[in-house]
Amino acid sequence: MDIQEFSSDDELFLNWTQQNPNGFIINTASGDKTSYLVYHKSECRHITKYTNSQQDGAFTERNYIKVCSNNPSDLRSWAESNRAEATNHKVCKKCSPEINFNSAAPSLGKSIQISFDDLRISQTYERKLLADLWGYKSFHAISRGVVTPSGTNYIILFVTKIKQEAQTQYNDYIDRSTLYWEGESKHSSDSRIINAPKEDDEIHLFYRDIHHTPFTYYGEIYPKEHSIRTDRPSQFSFIIGKNGSTHDVIDDLDHHKKEYESLDETERESVVKSRIGQGIFRKRLIDLWGCCSVTGLKNIPLLRASHIKPWRDCSNQERLDPMNGLLLHPTLDHLFDSGFISFDDNGKILVSDKISNADLEILHISRNDNLRKAPKELAEYLGFHRDNVFDQD
Repeated sequence: MDIQEFSSDDELFLNWTQQNPNGFIINTASGDKTSYLVYHKSECRHITKYTNSQQDGAFTERNYIKVCSNNPSDLRSWAESNRAEATNHKVCKKCSPEINFNSAAPSLGKSIQISFDDLRISQTYERKLLADLWGYKSFHAISRGVVTPSGTNYIILFVTKIKQEAQTQYNDYIDRSTLYWEGESKHSSDSRIINAPKEDDEIHLFYRDIHHTPFTYYGEIYPKEHSIRTDRPSQFSFIIGKNGSTHDVIDDLDHHKKEYESLDETERESVVKSRIGQGIFRKRLIDLWGCCSVTGLKNIPLLRASHIKPWRDCSNQERLDPMNGLLLHPTLDHLFDSGFISFDDNGKILVSDKISNADLEILHISRNDNLRKAPKELAEYLGFHRDNVFDQD
């Protein structure tokens, strides 16, 4: 291979660029475990011109090395052999070198060509099929939870809700049109995912409920919120589908249509703005309860975020307070919202006289049911519900 590496001499490196004006260069950080790697043309000013912040030695004598060749395929081979941990192979957007990532590097057996054109949203796929479709030698090449194919602007997430016991138990799940996902424990992909919109990277989702089953393809997803942590995996949420960001708001406004129409114009505007926060409220309830507040049902998409003190009677702060909420399956949510059931300050269920024992049996509800926990902060809200919503007669 026609390769020259420069790791400690800017002068030699700059001489090479002048002698090879049509050459190609890899700019990568020192150390074989780096995740940073960018392809440039020899003439690119980003890696050949000093600035106020980049003085003598900045190109090869500190944190970066330059790998140079007149053959871009040789550079790809070098990257495959020497930067196996690199997850951020890109081409410089300023000089736009022509690197053909769709043809195999000399050391590879077949062409890697990532495309989602032949995939159907909601269709299930095995990793082995995807690996074969994309030209990988083995499905092990895409066995990680985050896959970033070299030379593309794709980030592919393979997410499993219920994982094998031996694996790290990330808290990943889909709720309505939102994916809640914990990043990698080593945080290696956090930065790229956060910067995906700015860098025009596409994030595609493959999701399954339980390990050792096929993945369902959800198409492109869009970053919504993130919380970066250093002592544990960072938290991310993504909108699934281009219209996902408005789904919760429309649902909630429709559900409270009569209450909404009864307000005057000024209060209506204030309430709409607060109602947009329902997605935040629901997420806070999921974080607090993790399952149905009574039954323990863990299938989050089946559960509803129910305010204890009714939404229309709340201040904006109360509307977003997770202690003013229960996560309930639809039957309990309806009974609670309608005043047929309530709870005492210790979490014990209270049943209206309008519901018979026969009704309770059909509804699979027991007079011995309890909230799974009863934080003291719930007491004031539960008291309001008993006094103003619960139908005791």
